[in-house]
Amino acid sequence: MYKRVFIGLGTNIGDRKKNLVNALRKLKRAPFLQIVNISSIYETEAMYNLDLPDFYNMVIEIETRLEPEDLLSFLKKIEVEMGRDLKRQERYEPRIIDLDIIAFQDTVVRTDKLTIPHEGMWERGFVLIPLQEIAPDYVCPVTGMEISEMVSKLDSKSREVKKIGSVPVSEL
Repeated sequence: MYKRVFIGLGTNIGDRKKNLVNALRKLKRAPFLQIVNISSIYETEAMYNLDLPDFYNMVIEIETRLEPEDLLSFLKKIEVEMGRDLKRQERYEPRIIDLDIIAFQDTVVRTDKLTIPHEGMWERGFVLIPLQEIAPDYVCPVTGMEISEMVSKLDSKSREVKKIGSVPVSEL
């Protein structure tokens, strides 16, 4: 049975749009998932270290038969293939690509390696706003809040996201 999953993509090194397109292409080629929906690309300041370059962020909806831990392993593999050094990287450093499982059906996971829904999503406009764009029906399985309510609770700084374009399916 296929599961509805949302993945956040982010990048702030090099050609940021190209990085997002490359990650999407790798995801699209996977035989065990299908990209169902793609949000616009949003530009935001780095959240915890303002000295970092600005990020491009987006959220995609996929359907997959993988379990959460297997999907996480696959996403980390893509990050490494694209040049991210997972062993060396600090938590809030620049990155060529960051792929996070935002939500996985109505599943709640709390392990050392994985937290679903994503632990920081409640305060991140760069996650909630693109998620609302492609899934206005999303309801958080932990809080019971609808996505519109979650977005309305963001502070003004977290709402500062700039829609800069999209990735046409033809580019994938």
